[in-house]
Amino acid sequence: MIIEEVTPGIIQADSEGAIEAYRTRVERNIGGFVNVAFDIEQEYPGVAFLRLMLNDDLPVPAEWFDRAISFQKGISATGQKTLVHCRAAVNRSTAVIAAMMVAWGMPLEEALRKLPRKPYSAVTLGSLREWAAARL
Repeated sequence: MIIEEVTPGIIQADSEGAIEAYRTRVERNIGGFVNVAFDIEQEYPGVAFLRLMLNDDLPVPAEWFDRAISFQKGISATGQKTLVHCRAAVNRSTAVIAAMMVAWGMPLEEALRKLPRKPYSAVTLGSLREWAAARL
């Protein structure tokens, strides 16, 4: 089970960790959940929630990174944390968190170095790099 604050205000989890974090969301100060798993139907009643169905083998639309960032910034404005999860917390959620870090002003390569897990799908990583390059 993974539940880890990977950067201030952003927590990464696998699907099992997301369930536990939802149960303990008040103690963890989690104000919103982003589920980026294509194949995980988890929802979070009573909490701000965004579902983006990312697939490791398909390009990530740039607007999905933007939607996740907008969501996270809204949660951050309340002083709470955002939890981002996929099935295993190793590819899709990592890419979305890297995009969030870029949106807060960090260069993409630095964000990727700081993350404990790296996107492994060439398709996901390529989408992230294209999105980041378009922001320059």
